[in-house]
Amino acid sequence: MLGSLFRWPGPARLILTLALLSGAGLTAAPAAVACDDVTARTQAAYQAGDLEALRAAHAEAEATPACTDETLAWIGKAIITTALKTVQQDVTAGGSLATHAGMLRATRSYGRDWRLETWLGDIAFEGGDFTEAARAYQEALNTLNDEGLTPRAPDVGVIEEVYKKAEMARLAADDYVGAPVTRSGEPGGLAATSYRGFQPSSRLVPVEFEFGSTLVTPKGLRALRELRDVLVATGARSVTLVGHTDPVGGMAANDRLSMNRARAVADVLLNEGFQGEILIIGQGEREPLDWMAPMTRRQYHQTLRRVEVRL
Repeated sequence: MLGSLFRWPGPARLILTLALLSGAGLTAAPAAVACDDVTARTQAAYQAGDLEALRAAHAEAEATPACTDETLAWIGKAIITTALKTVQQDVTAGGSLATHAGMLRATRSYGRDWRLETWLGDIAFEGGDFTEAARAYQEALNTLNDEGLTPRAPDVGVIEEVYKKAEMARLAADDYVGAPVTRSGEPGGLAATSYRGFQPSSRLVPVEFEFGSTLVTPKGLRALRELRDVLVATGARSVTLVGHTDPVGGMAANDRLSMNRARAVADVLLNEGFQGEILIIGQGEREPLDWMAPMTRRQYHQTLRRVEVRL
């Protein structure tokens, strides 16, 4: 069901996102007479693709009292765009995204960019660090959902892909990765209600259970409380909970277990204050998550013991 969205094991899978940089440019510099020399050097360095010169210009602007925060943000955007173009060129030529991890992480200090966070999420995911991947992908969602930070939204299909990556990484993470808040203090990341034209029809919630039981893990309980907040925020009047199991055990036993798990989640949601109608379905082991990732069998089975929320 979801597997086709998550087969991105090498550089070829990254080209879709990398191609989004085409046409990216730097807007005119903000007016600041005392910073004329700095802004002129920034423009020249940007045209030359000189990251070191851009970083030097940013440091000089920080040390110049007459340079405004707007100027610093403008130079920061030039640094981020140049860094992303540098990575794009290398990966397109057959290089590895992972070799740029250090530079991309350092670029975070110059501003927020959803493409930057998506690539850092890809690097973490491919390296098996699902906690960091979930954080980076959720930060990407937060940033692309903010019209002030991302005036031009990416295509809805791209947003959906980032969203699905975030869900899958959070399912595989050892601990629950909570959703970040937006600049206005609202729930963001995977807890946002919509994403610039993309409205999730279902949510893969890491409501995990102990092996062979309906006992929700501490990670699962945190996920349920966040889910309750999302349902309240969206004004949902009804939800469908679909329980799933790993392939260990017989088919009939897993069908019963998945139904009981969905029922257990419904009970927790009701106890936590959700007042809408809840329908439950048990799919047993019939809908495994078909994806390619560097995870152990234990981690993979962990992602299979889940509950899907259909809105």
